[in-house]
Amino acid sequence: PRNYGFAVKEGNKELLSRLNEGLTIIKQTGQFQKIYEKWFGVYTTGHSWFEQYGKYLVAVSSMIGLCLLVTLVWSITLKRQIRLRTRNLKQELEERKKAEKRLQERESLLRATFEASHDGILVVSADGSITQYNSRFCEMWNIEEKMMSTRDASALMEYVRPQVADYPEFRSRIKTLISSSERSHEIIRLKDGRVLERESYPLIENEQETGRVWNFQDITDRTLYAENMKRNEDRFRIALEANPDSIVLYDMKGNVTFLNQAFTNTFGWTLEERIGKKLDDFVPKENWEETRQMVLQVLAGKSITGVETYRLTRDGRKLPVLVSGSIFRDRQGNPEGSIINLKDISENKQLQSELQQAQKMEAIGTLAGGIAHDFNNILAAISGNAELGLYKMDASNSVYGYLKGIMKACQRAKDLVQQILSFSRQEKSETKVIQPGLIIKDVIRLLRATTPANINIRTNLNSDKFIMADPVQIHQILMNLCSNAVYAMQETGGELVIDLDEVVIREGMVPGNLKSGFYVTLCVSDTGHGIAPEIRDRIF
Repeated sequence: PRNYGFAVKEGNKELLSRLNEGLTIIKQTGQFQKIYEKWFGVYTTGHSWFEQYGKYLVAVSSMIGLCLLVTLVWSITLKRQIRLRTRNLKQELEERKKAEKRLQERESLLRATFEASHDGILVVSADGSITQYNSRFCEMWNIEEKMMSTRDASALMEYVRPQVADYPEFRSRIKTLISSSERSHEIIRLKDGRVLERESYPLIENEQETGRVWNFQDITDRTLYAENMKRNEDRFRIALEANPDSIVLYDMKGNVTFLNQAFTNTFGWTLEERIGKKLDDFVPKENWEETRQMVLQVLAGKSITGVETYRLTRDGRKLPVLVSGSIFRDRQGNPEGSIINLKDISENKQLQSELQQAQKMEAIGTLAGGIAHDFNNILAAISGNAELGLYKMDASNSVYGYLKGIMKACQRAKDLVQQILSFSRQEKSETKVIQPGLIIKDVIRLLRATTPANINIRTNLNSDKFIMADPVQIHQILMNLCSNAVYAMQETGGELVIDLDEVVIREGMVPGNLKSGFYVTLCVSDTGHGIAPEIRDRIF
C-alpha cells in the first residue's frame, strides 16, 4: 500500500484548516474509509492491461477523488459557515429591531415629556432656524402655529416684540447669547404684567455646539408673592421700628433675630451686637425663674400679656417693665420664633409715686388748713387783746413795748397762717413786684441773731432786678433753706453762701415749662454733711 496526501499552497492556512476540519468530519461519519477503499484500495493481479495502465488510472482516480473530497469538505464547511452567519445575522437583526423599538419609545417619552413640561421650550440651530418647540412655548408667548411653521427665529423675535416691556434690552441680550457659549439666567417682564424666567444654554452634539436651547418659565405668581412678602416685611419692620416700646424677635433657640430702635434707646444694645446671640445678660438674677416660666409659656404656644418684672440696661440700671409676648409661625404653621414687647414703666412708676405723694400732701394740706383756721382764731384773740392794751396804755409805759412785740409776733404768725392756708389750697397766694435782694438782707438779719459764731454767712448779690412772686413764700423758702444749712453745720462749723444772679433761659435748658427769657436765680449752699441718700427722696 501507498500513502497519499493533499498538497496545499504554502501560507494558505485557512484552506488547510478547512480541509483538516472536513477530513475530521468525514472520518467521524465513516465516509472517509469508504472513499479511501473505493478509490485508493490495492489490487494484486497479474501483469494484465489493467496492471500496465492501472497506475495511471489510479492516479487519475486519486486526483478526481481528492477533488471530490476537497469539494465535499469545502461544501460542508461552507454550509456550516452559512448557517452560523445566517444565525448571527438573525440575532443582529433582532437586536437592531429591539434597539430601534427602544429608541422609538425613548423618543416618544422624550417628546411626551417635552410637551408635558410647564416651561416653554424653544431649540434654535446655529443657522437661526427653529428645530424644536413645545405647545407651552406657543401658549406662553401667544404665538400661532402658522408663525412657528416658518422656522425663522429672527421673524419669531419680531413677532413677540409688542409683548416685551424692554424690547431693546431683550433683543440685545439674545444676540449676545447666540454668539457665545454662556449659560444665562434672566428675568423678563411683559407688558401685560407677567414675569418670565429665561434660561438659555448651548446645545452640544458630538462635542460641538449645534444651536441653543431657550427655556421660559412663568414666575408671575411667585414674583408677586415675593414682592407682597417684601412689602409686608417692610411694613412689619416699619411698624416695629415705629413702636415706642422695646421689641425683640427670637428664633426657637432663643437667639436674637431683630431689635428695634426703641430697645437700643432704652437698654443700650444694638442689633448688630446681639443678632444671632442670646440676650440673657439683661435679665436680673432675682428675675430669672419668672422669666424662665414666661419663656416656657410662650414656647408652648400661649401668649403672655402685661407681666410686670425688671430688666437691666447695658450700663447696669434696673428698669421696671411690662412684658408681653407670643410665638409666630411660618407658612406651614410651624413655630418659627417669638416676639417680645417690653414696655418701660419707669415713668409710670414715678408718676404713680408722685400721685401717692400728692395725695399724702393733699391730706396733710387739708389737716394743716383745719389747724391754720383754729390757730388764726387764737391769733385774733391775742392780737385783739394786745391792740386794746396799746389803745388804753400810754406809750411811755414800759409794758407798751412788750405789747408792740406781741403785735409784731402776731403779724408774723398771721403771715405763717397765710402760707399754711396757701399750701392747703384754701387760700390763694398773692404775687407782687418784689426785689429779692431786700428779702435776702432781711433773712440775713434774722439769721445772724441765732447763728453760732463758728458759721460764716456770705452773700453774693449780683442782681437788683425786680420779679413777680409771693414775698411771704420767698421769705419762707429762703428761711427754711438757711435754717437747714445752719443746723447741718452747728457742730462742725462752716460757711453758708447765698447767691443771687441773673441768667438767660432757653427752651430745653432746664426741666419744666419755663419759657425762654431773663430770670433771677437764688442759690443757697453750705459746707455741711449734706442730706442722707435714704431720706433724699422725701425732701419735698
